[in-house]
Amino acid sequence: MEVFHPALSLIAELIDLIGIAIVLLGAIKFLIMYVGIEAQRLGGHECTTRIQEARRGLGGYILVALEFMIASDVIGSVVSRSMEALASLGAIVVLRTAMGFFLERELNEKPRPESANPSTAHRL
Repeated sequence: MEVFHPALSLIAELIDLIGIAIVLLGAIKFLIMYVGIEAQRLGGHECTTRIQEARRGLGGYILVALEFMIASDVIGSVVSRSMEALASLGAIVVLRTAMGFFLERELNEKPRPESANPSTAHRL
């Protein structure tokens, strides 16, 4: 197994780079969409729904990138084989999984209409 360590380390780094590239791609795409939406909003159009859709798109990219980064961490811990790396992997996987869970939950949440928002329903 020792023979494969350099190759596995390289693979883990490549998978990390893929995750970073996915986040960057999603962020660039979101930025382009957001600028267009803001331009329309300044022109007097209602754009709340489009902004929420753009956010959902970015969140999807982040979720996919998190999965790649977890895979990279698993490979990295297999290569190092130390208890410290295993504990670190456990903490990282728990944190990234929790982030993914709550992000996915937020993305799947249905937006409420303005009138259903308690903070704006009874303004004087």
